[in-house]
Amino acid sequence: MKYLFLNSFSFEKPKNRLLESDILNVLQNLGILLKNIQKFNSELIFHDALSVFTYNGLNIRYYLQKLDRDLMILLLSKIQKQTPFCSNIYDEYQNEEDIVMGNCKVKNTQIDVLENFLSCAIYLNAPIITSRILCDNKELSNKEIEIQCDNETYLLNNYFLEDADVIINNIEENIKLTSTNWEEWRKESLPFNIQEHYYIRSETSLGRGSDNDIVINDKYVSYNHLRIIEEDGIYYIEDLNSANGTLLNGEYISDAIELKDKDLIDVGRIQFLFVDEEVYDD
Repeated sequence: MKYLFLNSFSFEKPKNRLLESDILNVLQNLGILLKNIQKFNSELIFHDALSVFTYNGLNIRYYLQKLDRDLMILLLSKIQKQTPFCSNIYDEYQNEEDIVMGNCKVKNTQIDVLENFLSCAIYLNAPIITSRILCDNKELSNKEIEIQCDNETYLLNNYFLEDADVIINNIEENIKLTSTNWEEWRKESLPFNIQEHYYIRSETSLGRGSDNDIVINDKYVSYNHLRIIEEDGIYYIEDLNSANGTLLNGEYISDAIELKDKDLIDVGRIQFLFVDEEVYDD
Protein backbone atom coordinates (compact mmCIF):
# COMPACT_ATOMS: atom_id res chain seq x y z
CA MET A 1 0.00 0.00 0.00
CA LYS A 2 2.25 2.73 -1.33
CA TYR A 3 -0.22 5.62 -1.46
CA LEU A 4 -3.22 6.66 0.61
CA PHE A 5 -5.35 9.68 -0.25
CA LEU A 6 -6.76 12.11 2.28
CA ASN A 7 -10.43 12.90 1.67
CA SER A 8 -10.12 16.60 0.84
CA PHE A 9 -13.89 17.08 0.53
CA SER A 10 -14.14 16.75 4.32
CA PHE A 11 -11.90 19.82 4.70
CA GLU A 12 -13.60 21.78 1.93
CA LYS A 13 -17.12 21.28 3.32
CA PRO A 14 -16.91 20.10 6.94
CA LYS A 15 -19.84 19.59 9.29
CA ASN A 16 -21.42 22.58 10.97
CA ARG A 17 -21.19 23.38 14.69
CA LEU A 18 -17.89 21.65 15.35
CA LEU A 19 -15.92 22.61 18.43
CA GLU A 20 -12.32 23.76 18.37
CA SER A 21 -11.46 20.53 20.19
CA ASP A 22 -12.97 18.57 17.28
CA ILE A 23 -10.68 20.28 14.75
CA LEU A 24 -7.66 19.74 16.99
CA ASN A 25 -8.58 16.08 17.37
CA VAL A 26 -8.66 15.66 13.58
CA LEU A 27 -5.28 17.33 13.11
CA GLN A 28 -3.72 15.39 15.96
CA ASN A 29 -4.95 12.10 14.50
CA LEU A 30 -3.64 13.17 11.11
CA GLY A 31 -0.19 13.93 12.49
CA ILE A 32 -0.03 10.66 14.41
CA LEU A 33 -1.03 8.70 11.29
CA LEU A 34 1.71 10.42 9.26
CA LYS A 35 4.30 9.43 11.86
CA ASN A 36 3.09 5.85 11.98
CA ILE A 37 3.06 5.18 8.24
CA GLN A 38 6.61 6.48 7.73
CA LYS A 39 8.09 3.12 8.76
CA PHE A 40 6.22 1.44 5.89
CA ASN A 41 7.42 3.98 3.29
CA SER A 42 3.77 4.71 2.56
CA GLU A 43 2.70 8.22 1.66
CA LEU A 44 -0.50 10.02 2.55
CA ILE A 45 -1.31 12.39 -0.31
CA PHE A 46 -2.79 15.75 0.66
CA HIS A 47 -4.80 18.12 -1.45
CA ASP A 48 -4.46 21.91 -1.37
CA ALA A 49 -7.77 22.01 0.53
CA LEU A 50 -5.93 21.34 3.77
CA SER A 51 -3.47 24.21 3.36
CA VAL A 52 -6.33 26.69 2.89
CA PHE A 53 -8.65 25.09 5.46
CA THR A 54 -10.55 27.53 7.67
CA TYR A 55 -13.27 27.01 10.28
CA ASN A 56 -15.18 29.72 12.13
CA GLY A 57 -12.93 32.26 10.43
CA LEU A 58 -9.73 30.67 11.77
CA ASN A 59 -7.17 29.24 9.38
CA ILE A 60 -5.21 26.00 9.57
CA ARG A 61 -2.17 27.64 11.19
CA TYR A 62 -4.25 28.83 14.13
CA TYR A 63 -5.14 25.23 14.94
CA LEU A 64 -1.69 23.83 14.18
CA GLN A 65 -0.10 26.15 16.76
CA LYS A 66 -2.17 24.46 19.45
CA LEU A 67 -0.72 21.01 18.72
CA ASP A 68 2.42 19.52 20.19
CA ARG A 69 5.48 20.99 18.53
CA ASP A 70 6.55 17.83 16.69
CA LEU A 71 3.09 17.30 15.17
CA MET A 72 2.82 20.97 14.23
CA ILE A 73 6.13 20.89 12.34
CA LEU A 74 5.28 17.58 10.69
CA LEU A 75 1.94 18.86 9.41
CA LEU A 76 3.31 22.25 8.39
CA SER A 77 6.03 20.66 6.29
CA LYS A 78 3.51 18.27 4.75
CA ILE A 79 0.79 20.74 3.76
CA GLN A 80 3.32 23.17 2.28
CA LYS A 81 4.99 20.50 0.17
CA GLN A 82 3.53 20.61 -3.32
CA THR A 83 2.90 17.06 -4.60
CA PRO A 84 2.27 16.80 -8.35
CA PHE A 85 -0.91 15.09 -9.48
CA CYS A 86 -0.69 11.35 -10.14
CA SER A 87 0.61 10.11 -13.44
CA ASN A 88 -1.28 8.21 -16.10
CA ILE A 89 2.00 6.74 -17.36
CA TYR A 90 3.33 5.04 -14.26
CA ASP A 91 2.29 4.86 -10.63
CA GLU A 92 4.72 7.55 -9.57
CA TYR A 93 4.01 11.25 -9.32
CA GLN A 94 5.14 13.37 -12.24
CA ASN A 95 4.86 17.05 -13.08
CA GLU A 96 2.45 18.16 -15.78
CA GLU A 97 0.47 14.90 -15.71
CA ASP A 98 -2.92 13.89 -14.43
CA ILE A 99 -5.62 11.28 -14.66
CA VAL A 100 -8.90 12.19 -16.30
CA MET A 101 -11.81 9.83 -15.64
CA GLY A 102 -14.68 10.47 -18.02
CA ASN A 103 -18.21 10.89 -16.64
CA CYS A 104 -17.65 9.21 -13.27
CA LYS A 105 -19.43 10.25 -10.09
CA VAL A 106 -19.65 9.11 -6.49
CA LYS A 107 -22.81 7.01 -6.14
CA ASN A 108 -25.95 8.99 -5.24
CA THR A 109 -24.09 12.31 -5.44
CA GLN A 110 -23.07 14.91 -7.99
CA ILE A 111 -19.42 14.63 -6.94
CA ASP A 112 -17.46 14.33 -10.18
CA VAL A 113 -14.25 12.30 -10.11
CA LEU A 114 -12.71 14.46 -12.82
CA GLU A 115 -9.16 15.51 -11.91
CA ASN A 116 -9.29 15.03 -8.15
CA PHE A 117 -7.89 12.58 -5.62
CA LEU A 118 -10.59 10.00 -6.36
CA SER A 119 -9.39 9.51 -9.94
CA CYS A 120 -5.85 8.95 -8.67
CA ALA A 121 -7.12 6.47 -6.08
CA ILE A 122 -9.03 4.55 -8.76
CA TYR A 123 -6.00 4.42 -11.03
CA LEU A 124 -3.69 3.22 -8.24
CA ASN A 125 -6.37 1.16 -6.43
CA ALA A 126 -5.43 3.11 -3.32
CA PRO A 127 -7.57 3.66 -0.19
CA ILE A 128 -9.12 6.90 0.99
CA ILE A 129 -8.61 8.33 4.49
CA THR A 130 -11.71 10.13 5.79
CA SER A 131 -12.37 11.91 9.09
CA ARG A 132 -15.67 10.88 10.66
CA ILE A 133 -15.57 14.08 12.71
CA LEU A 134 -15.42 16.35 9.66
CA CYS A 135 -17.19 14.45 6.88
CA ASP A 136 -20.70 15.66 6.18
CA ASN A 137 -21.44 13.38 3.21
CA LYS A 138 -23.08 9.99 3.80
CA GLU A 139 -21.66 8.38 0.67
CA LEU A 140 -18.13 9.39 1.67
CA SER A 141 -18.62 8.06 5.20
CA ASN A 142 -19.10 4.42 4.23
CA LYS A 143 -16.40 1.76 4.52
CA GLU A 144 -16.33 1.68 0.72
CA ILE A 145 -16.79 4.57 -1.70
CA GLU A 146 -18.61 3.53 -4.85
CA ILE A 147 -17.69 5.32 -8.08
CA GLN A 148 -20.09 4.88 -10.97
CA CYS A 149 -18.83 5.49 -14.50
CA ASP A 150 -20.57 5.00 -17.83
CA ASN A 151 -19.30 1.46 -18.34
CA GLU A 152 -17.82 0.43 -15.02
CA THR A 153 -18.18 0.69 -11.25
CA TYR A 154 -15.24 1.05 -8.84
CA LEU A 155 -15.12 0.39 -5.10
CA LEU A 156 -12.49 2.18 -3.04
CA ASN A 157 -11.64 1.22 0.53
CA ASN A 158 -12.43 4.10 2.87
CA TYR A 159 -10.50 4.06 6.16
CA PHE A 160 -11.32 6.42 9.00
CA LEU A 161 -8.74 8.77 10.41
CA GLU A 162 -9.97 8.11 13.92
CA ASP A 163 -9.16 4.38 13.55
CA ALA A 164 -5.38 4.63 13.16
CA ASP A 165 -4.78 1.06 14.35
CA VAL A 166 -7.08 -0.28 11.64
CA ILE A 167 -5.21 1.70 8.97
CA ILE A 168 -1.83 0.43 10.16
CA ASN A 169 -3.07 -3.16 10.31
CA ASN A 170 -4.39 -2.89 6.75
CA ILE A 171 -1.07 -1.50 5.52
CA GLU A 172 0.79 -4.36 7.17
CA GLU A 173 -1.59 -6.94 5.72
CA ASN A 174 -1.27 -5.39 2.27
CA ILE A 175 2.52 -5.63 2.48
CA LYS A 176 2.27 -9.33 3.32
CA LEU A 177 -0.12 -10.02 0.44
CA THR A 178 1.94 -8.08 -2.11
CA SER A 179 5.43 -8.76 -0.80
CA THR A 180 6.91 -9.26 -4.28
CA ASN A 181 5.54 -5.97 -5.63
CA TRP A 182 6.45 -4.22 -2.40
CA GLU A 183 10.05 -5.36 -2.59
CA GLU A 184 10.26 -4.28 -6.24
CA TRP A 185 9.06 -0.84 -5.28
CA ARG A 186 11.50 -0.67 -2.36
CA LYS A 187 14.39 -1.43 -4.73
CA GLU A 188 13.34 1.47 -6.94
CA SER A 189 12.92 3.87 -4.04
CA LEU A 190 15.69 5.88 -2.45
CA PRO A 191 18.55 3.64 -1.26
CA PHE A 192 18.86 5.49 2.04
CA ASN A 193 16.70 6.57 4.96
CA ILE A 194 15.43 10.09 5.43
CA GLN A 195 13.19 11.67 8.03
CA GLU A 196 10.01 13.58 7.29
CA HIS A 197 11.51 16.67 8.94
CA TYR A 198 14.64 17.88 10.77
CA TYR A 199 15.06 20.55 13.43
CA ILE A 200 17.60 23.28 12.79
CA ARG A 201 19.85 24.41 15.64
CA SER A 202 22.09 27.48 15.92
CA GLU A 203 24.50 25.67 13.59
CA THR A 204 23.46 22.57 11.67
CA SER A 205 25.62 20.65 9.23
CA LEU A 206 24.38 18.31 6.51
CA GLY A 207 26.33 15.75 4.55
CA ARG A 208 27.12 12.10 3.94
CA GLY A 209 29.63 11.91 6.78
CA SER A 210 28.52 10.51 10.12
CA ASP A 211 29.82 13.57 11.98
CA ASN A 212 27.11 15.78 10.46
CA ASP A 213 24.00 16.82 12.35
CA ILE A 214 21.88 15.66 9.41
CA VAL A 215 23.30 12.60 7.70
CA ILE A 216 22.08 11.86 4.16
CA ASN A 217 23.68 8.69 2.84
CA ASP A 218 23.23 9.67 -0.80
CA LYS A 219 26.15 9.23 -3.20
CA TYR A 220 25.30 12.63 -4.71
CA VAL A 221 25.73 14.35 -1.35
CA SER A 222 29.27 15.34 -0.30
CA TYR A 223 30.80 14.21 2.99
CA ASN A 224 30.39 17.77 4.31
CA HIS A 225 27.85 19.30 1.96
CA LEU A 226 26.32 22.39 3.57
CA ARG A 227 25.59 24.10 6.83
CA ILE A 228 22.82 26.29 8.18
CA ILE A 229 23.60 28.85 10.86
CA GLU A 230 21.34 31.10 12.91
CA GLU A 231 22.29 34.67 13.81
CA ASP A 232 19.88 36.96 15.67
CA GLY A 233 16.89 34.90 14.62
CA ILE A 234 17.89 34.82 10.95
CA TYR A 235 18.96 31.58 9.28
CA TYR A 236 21.66 31.41 6.61
CA ILE A 237 22.56 28.52 4.34
CA GLU A 238 26.05 27.96 2.95
CA ASP A 239 27.37 25.36 0.53
CA LEU A 240 30.67 23.85 1.71
CA ASN A 241 32.26 23.46 -1.73
CA SER A 242 30.24 20.30 -2.36
CA ALA A 243 30.84 18.30 -5.52
CA ASN A 244 27.28 18.59 -6.84
CA GLY A 245 26.31 21.90 -5.28
CA THR A 246 23.28 23.13 -3.35
CA LEU A 247 20.23 24.70 -4.97
CA LEU A 248 18.06 27.26 -3.23
CA ASN A 249 14.73 27.74 -5.02
CA GLY A 250 16.24 26.22 -8.14
CA GLU A 251 19.47 28.25 -8.24
CA TYR A 252 22.96 27.20 -7.15
CA ILE A 253 24.39 29.07 -4.20
CA SER A 254 28.03 29.87 -3.52
CA ASP A 255 28.10 32.31 -0.59
CA ALA A 256 26.03 32.22 2.59
CA ILE A 257 22.49 33.38 1.83
CA GLU A 258 19.50 34.13 4.05
CA LEU A 259 16.77 31.51 4.28
CA LYS A 260 13.14 32.55 4.17
CA ASP A 261 10.00 30.62 5.05
CA LYS A 262 8.97 28.11 2.34
CA ASP A 263 12.38 28.19 0.63
CA LEU A 264 13.19 24.98 -1.25
CA ILE A 265 16.63 23.42 -0.78
CA ASP A 266 17.86 20.76 -3.21
CA VAL A 267 20.65 18.46 -2.03
CA GLY A 268 21.52 15.39 -4.07
CA ARG A 269 18.24 13.58 -4.77
CA ILE A 270 16.38 15.25 -1.90
CA GLN A 271 14.39 18.47 -1.76
CA PHE A 272 13.83 20.10 1.63
CA LEU A 273 11.24 22.72 2.54
CA PHE A 274 12.47 25.33 5.04
CA VAL A 275 9.79 26.19 7.61
CA ASP A 276 10.40 29.20 9.85
CA GLU A 277 8.36 28.62 13.00
CA GLU A 278 8.46 32.29 14.01
CA VAL A 279 6.34 33.16 10.99
CA TYR A 280 3.50 31.15 12.52
CA ASP A 281 3.87 32.33 16.10
CA ASP A 282 1.27 34.73 17.43
